[in-house]
Amino acid sequence: MATVEAEKELQSFLAVLQKKTRGVAIFGESEKRGFYWVKSLVGIGYSGAIIPINPNLVSAAGIPCYPTLDAVPGSFPVDYAIIAVSKKYVIDCLKQCIKHKVKVATIFTSGYSEDDPVRGRKDEQEILDLLQEGYKQTGHRLRVLGPNCMGVYFPRNQLAFRSDMEIESGNVGIISQSGGLAINIVLKGKLTGIKFSKVVSIGNSIDLKPDEIVRLMAMDDETRIIGAYFESFGRTMEESRRLFDAVKETAKKKPVIIWRGGRSERGSIAASSHTGALKTSSQMWEAFIKQSGVIAVTCFEEFMDTLEAFQFLNNKYPGKRIGLISISGGSAVTATDEIIDAGLEIPPLEKESQKAILNLAVADVGVSTKNPVDLGNSYFGFSIIEKTVEIMLGDPNVDILLFEISTHYIYNATVMSMKEFPEIYFENAIKTVKHARRSTKKPVFIIMPEVAYEAETINNRQVFLKNNTPVFPNVRRAVTALRNVGRFAEWGGKRP
Repeated sequence: MATVEAEKELQSFLAVLQKKTRGVAIFGESEKRGFYWVKSLVGIGYSGAIIPINPNLVSAAGIPCYPTLDAVPGSFPVDYAIIAVSKKYVIDCLKQCIKHKVKVATIFTSGYSEDDPVRGRKDEQEILDLLQEGYKQTGHRLRVLGPNCMGVYFPRNQLAFRSDMEIESGNVGIISQSGGLAINIVLKGKLTGIKFSKVVSIGNSIDLKPDEIVRLMAMDDETRIIGAYFESFGRTMEESRRLFDAVKETAKKKPVIIWRGGRSERGSIAASSHTGALKTSSQMWEAFIKQSGVIAVTCFEEFMDTLEAFQFLNNKYPGKRIGLISISGGSAVTATDEIIDAGLEIPPLEKESQKAILNLAVADVGVSTKNPVDLGNSYFGFSIIEKTVEIMLGDPNVDILLFEISTHYIYNATVMSMKEFPEIYFENAIKTVKHARRSTKKPVFIIMPEVAYEAETINNRQVFLKNNTPVFPNVRRAVTALRNVGRFAEWGGKRP
């Protein structure tokens, strides 16, 4: 297919995805699986028709079942299908989808090329042949995700593959060759304040290819940040080239963060048996990074931290000069090392700023004002913290402030002059950060070490996230994410 024709088809397909999904057919929904798919749609509040297809059931979680798609009343139009049946029934389900002009189908069923490279590829080719023949006969093109995948999570269209996924949509798009990691990404995002526009689990991707999903997200105005988990660049060298071209073009406009699985030899072997894709050498991967402008990350934590930083910074790199309010001298020293290791800077504050902070302190013993700023016991004074944050954000040498708040110090009985002290402290800290951020137009990252008081730390982190302030468990992870945002700026991509 010519490039222009392919682009037009993708534009048309994107328009389909952006429309409200009127009905979802679920082939193979069963009590044994706990009516997983029905509950996933109900959990996100799906308002269209949910249509379980199973000839052996009368209902699924209280929703009427039908033996086939032919038996579904015409008043229930189906736009999307989930195929979760035994492999031998997949072809028949697809035939029903083609007949009824279903737009997209997810094949959850596994056991294809990831299981048996020879027989599995023949079975996959049978699916592709059916899709092509169906298009010739009906003029309708059914697009397929998978097999061996979870499908789609589109909050705005109320589609999900878990019952506990966030209802609110955002601007982060995800492409994942792993269904399990797609789930992990969404659920961790729920804890860290990341809001998603679309999450697509692609599995073996025999029809809808990775490069097509990248291009769709590049064209999608709702998606401003793209994250991807890839174990391979494609099933053929041609697919790899198309993916490279799609990513390179997209990275000029939107940040593309890629977490690659299978970097080691053993990991590469595991990846081949996971999605049936070609091995990708380290040399190919390094060349891909250097030439495409992607932001490469090496683990789940860095992937999520980088997405969080891009979202809260609105894709805008504030600069590399860090201001840090630390809780102790030791953490100030180690944080300084981590900031420098990340290729960032921690410059001294202006003399006027240092003097102003010192004048705030209850006592000058144990106080350091150069940067990092260690206030000693003055750290627990509400007005002192408020003014220190304002001074540091107002300092011309500071681009972004890292404010360390250690829950175990705040809750320590020796500093609690009253029972409500922690609650009041965090309320004041949030107000301070929001006010200073508005007045200086500079960002603030909260550093909340996970040392003790685990439940309290989790609760307080959520309060900051709800107030549009990112929280990281340590300085190293915060500055690594900030460095990655800087790489997008250095590449020269036009920020959307």
